[in-house]
Amino acid sequence: MNTQSKIRPVWSWVRLVMGIVGLVALFELVDMQDVLDTLAGANLMYIFPAWVLLMAATAVKTWRWMLLLRKNHVGTTFGRLFGTYLIGAFYSQFLPGSSAGGDAMRMAESSVDTGRAVDSVSSVLIERAIGLISVVTTAALILLIVRPGGIPFEMSLLVYGLSIAGIAGLVILHFGWFVPTFVKLMTQFKMGGVARKVERLSKAFQGDLGEPRIVGEMVLLSLLANFFSMTSYYVVLLAISEPVSYLAFISIVALISTLEIIPLTPGSLGIKEGAYVFFLGYLSVSEPNALSIGLLIRFVGWTQAVLGGLILLERGMHPSQHRRSTEPSSRL
Repeated sequence: MNTQSKIRPVWSWVRLVMGIVGLVALFELVDMQDVLDTLAGANLMYIFPAWVLLMAATAVKTWRWMLLLRKNHVGTTFGRLFGTYLIGAFYSQFLPGSSAGGDAMRMAESSVDTGRAVDSVSSVLIERAIGLISVVTTAALILLIVRPGGIPFEMSLLVYGLSIAGIAGLVILHFGWFVPTFVKLMTQFKMGGVARKVERLSKAFQGDLGEPRIVGEMVLLSLLANFFSMTSYYVVLLAISEPVSYLAFISIVALISTLEIIPLTPGSLGIKEGAYVFFLGYLSVSEPNALSIGLLIRFVGWTQAVLGGLILLERGMHPSQHRRSTEPSSRL
């Protein structure tokens, strides 16, 4: 345990350095002067609508998260959860943090608020999973039905595979398959404490995914949140480049969103921008334009994260005004 506590902060700073190095490498590969000229000529009138759309997406995601907490009779307010969601964005974007980033912060914050750790962890993981799977599945349906130009067949196959894998993962969580075998194996290796936590978390997953109406509402909210966020990114593209196929752009955003869950760098710094350069090339967007789009999307996300940082500061200054609204439950 002592070794882990020493390694964790080192790894956090290594992740930050990796992100900075990746970004610097991009600036070496793409002519920086061209990028600066592109940014200087950007139509900044598009930035505020993009920010509003991104905030609307966050509000819808907050409501999606609240559905699960309300299902488990956790009494909390939309405003409190919305602030926590923004704090998670701040944690992901600006702090080296843990490998789970903002989601870990949301788990911690909601656990303190509710006193129900398992419900908090389960709700965040399920909310995030449904959101990501809905993005990839929407892209898969677009590629299967509409077949927008510019997207190679190999990329379509990758999106199909991610969609099928995501849906299969939710089914496994819903039925709790393999958990008894996993728990028994961990118990044999003298890891009974961890095994019991896994078992309780699996039961929470089964409970959260066992309400078809709630899951259906979460999927619908995910589609709405995806529309807002993807349109936000598309509006940023319009500030830099000529319009491209909106449906093809959605497919690309789905792949980039999937890459963002890999916790190699804080907020996928360097990875996200590089992905825009690579994937937008399929839509004939030049490298300076693509990198400029990625940087502006990063800036819009940062403005939202800064708001989360201000909320975190305010909560720290007035902790008595943010007492948890429910008593700790026996479901731990």
